[in-house]
Amino acid sequence: MAQDIMSAACTLQVQDELEMRFKTTDSLEFNITRVRWMNTAEAMEQRKLGEINASAIGPNAAKFVEKFKDFHNRLRQSKHSSKVAVIDSGVIGVPEPSTTANGQHAVVHGSDFAGRIVEARSFVYDRDGIELPWYLASDPHGTQMTRLICAINPCCEVCVARVGETSRSAMSSSRIASAIRWAINCQVDIISLSLVAYEDKDKEIEKAIEAAYAKDIAVFCSTADEGNNIGPSFPADYYEKGVFAITACDEQGKPLNISKEKGYQYQLLGKDVLVGAVPFLKSQELIMGSSVATAIAAGLGSLIISCRRLARKPTPGGHEKHLSRREEITKRFKLMRHDPNSVEMPYYIRPEKLVGKTMQSNFQFDHGFLEKAFGDVDDANRWV
Repeated sequence: MAQDIMSAACTLQVQDELEMRFKTTDSLEFNITRVRWMNTAEAMEQRKLGEINASAIGPNAAKFVEKFKDFHNRLRQSKHSSKVAVIDSGVIGVPEPSTTANGQHAVVHGSDFAGRIVEARSFVYDRDGIELPWYLASDPHGTQMTRLICAINPCCEVCVARVGETSRSAMSSSRIASAIRWAINCQVDIISLSLVAYEDKDKEIEKAIEAAYAKDIAVFCSTADEGNNIGPSFPADYYEKGVFAITACDEQGKPLNISKEKGYQYQLLGKDVLVGAVPFLKSQELIMGSSVATAIAAGLGSLIISCRRLARKPTPGGHEKHLSRREEITKRFKLMRHDPNSVEMPYYIRPEKLVGKTMQSNFQFDHGFLEKAFGDVDDANRWV
């Protein structure tokens, strides 16, 4: 018996070749069958995004997301309302013969987010200069971060960029910068970077961050999970240049013992978050760290943009009002801080405060509700 990760087209080719070779042996009886490989880890991974969502942002916010998804689908049908670039270690999937704009499409295992990948590219090459596919990740991290983002906003599109072989390997500043510029060209709303580079050669990352800022793209960056025993870490150290620098905390808002004490703006839950095991790769169902908190923050940012777009009223000429993505997310995060009287960062962000008091009771999700929560008129009294 032979087991391998292959596309449908590839399995047909292998089957044809095996049949041709076996036919030369008259005495050998053979039977070739193509079946889908489902191992134990893959069965564990098949968790509903709603279950992951409740672990990441809490049951109240998860309830809101489910109602938002239903309303979004009724209003926009299959059209997505925000786009997120996930720059990480790639995802685990299988290439299919159909093509997309970049020539490859992958069915990602745990098809909870497979259909939402609209662009993808790898910036990693082996010793012979051959590109390592974005859909054959050797590390589960990128798949887990993508799954978290898609759980929190089930109505977003995703662009996947592979910049490392594993989440623990040294990240090249040039790869990260190239991936950020690629994401800008993909016209994304959000860039999620659950990674750290310990140097920024020739200020490549800084220049790419400035380019994203000029396009009003919200860039979420993870801080280094080594406490204060580390020097500069990028892109998070560019928080004064407009990135959202994130660190992890527990459910009580207490920073983890591996988290930095300063050099960030926001704290979000990053301990024992359910993501499900990733098939074919050694992985855990519960994960922790600032990279997890960053993916949650990016998912919330994407959800805020989606809600805001659905809530906005067109101008008399039929055009949507201008929306500053970074300003909108900054404003919402400030309303979602644990202590409403806190004026100095960092803020501990509570996802259950996404739409204030209304979420705490049974609510009817309609356009009027969305307009009140995310419309053009601010009402501070709505917020807890």
